[in-house]
Amino acid sequence: MGVIYFVGGQPMRRFPTTLAAAFCLMASKLSAQVADCYVLPAPKSGIGEMVITAQGSITYTFPGLPQVLFFTSCAILENTSFTCSFECDGGDIEMDHTPERLRVLANARVETMQFDSILSAQTREAEGTMLVGDFTLEPADLEICLAVENRTPDIELQAGDVNVLVEGLEKNLISGGYMIGIADTIFDGNTRESLAAYQRDAGLDPTGRAGPSVRRQLATDSVLAFGGC
Repeated sequence: MGVIYFVGGQPMRRFPTTLAAAFCLMASKLSAQVADCYVLPAPKSGIGEMVITAQGSITYTFPGLPQVLFFTSCAILENTSFTCSFECDGGDIEMDHTPERLRVLANARVETMQFDSILSAQTREAEGTMLVGDFTLEPADLEICLAVENRTPDIELQAGDVNVLVEGLEKNLISGGYMIGIADTIFDGNTRESLAAYQRDAGLDPTGRAGPSVRRQLATDSVLAFGGC
């Protein structure tokens, strides 16, 4: 599966997802005018908070549920309009960037969210959830974006754990073809081996354990890279 980028209304070459992400990341790093962090100034269209980093990490919450984080990715290009189109049923995100603001027109599927409390487990179903709306974000200090992103629980899941976070992890492994069966809350040997296989393919240390960064990368790949066709 790949991502198709449209710049100035014209389609660019279709890259594999990893190359497309690297292309956009390189473009954003070379751009001196792209801010490190963009913030939605006030709640809008059912979104409580929204932050976007220069690397294109998009994180948002619903009003009244700041502990539930939804996320996807679309890297920012300098002073231009472009689209991140996620193949199959993933939808797309259009961005229009200037030095003063970042406008986001989104109609994109989000498969996974994470939460910082087991008490919010009842709100965790995210399959079919769409980020839809027209949002204008303003440049802000990077610490603001990181403060939102870092609400993900600082927990490293490993074999033997029984945790509501395991179910989301397993659903993403299943969507990537790394695991067969039905997701549950039990981290067993099958979960460990499936996770290690994903980590090897993703260029990560195949520990078979999942801390916040691994869970987020896997969740993002479930939107950007894994098939839904």
